[in-house]
Amino acid sequence: MKKLSYFSFISFFVLFIAAISFVSCSADDEIVPDPSPKLTSGLWAVEEFTPTSGTIEEKFLLSIVSVFEDTAYVFSSNGSFVSKDCFFGTDTEGTWSVSADNKFLSLTQGQTTIQVEIVDISATNMTWRRTFTKEELEYTKELTGVYKLKNYPLEE
Repeated sequence: MKKLSYFSFISFFVLFIAAISFVSCSADDEIVPDPSPKLTSGLWAVEEFTPTSGTIEEKFLLSIVSVFEDTAYVFSSNGSFVSKDCFFGTDTEGTWSVSADNKFLSLTQGQTTIQVEIVDISATNMTWRRTFTKEELEYTKELTGVYKLKNYPLEE
């Protein structure tokens, strides 16, 4: 009878440890602060674009179709933004929003919305990761690239 009690105790202990390990927090539970105050603090200029997926040829293709190079953004606290094309000297207006988990930024211009992952943001620098769809590229698969942006504070 004592063996059965010892076995029951060990079984209960193993189940208890297993239950605790399922309930414990994971890295996915990390709380990301709202990036909006930093987004609206100045003019964000794209400094660099790096393709991060695909073959050498695909990375070259992605560099060519990257619509964000030579672009700067001014985000307003009311949810609007201006995209400044530094190459052509044109400005385009749109709206922006941040996902509920503060990890993604959606940019809408006309009928087109793109979503970028905010990999990192500080008062002076921001990194975006964007996956280009097959339709956008008119290609056989999705490709990913990373944008590095620099903040130039606006004078008030």
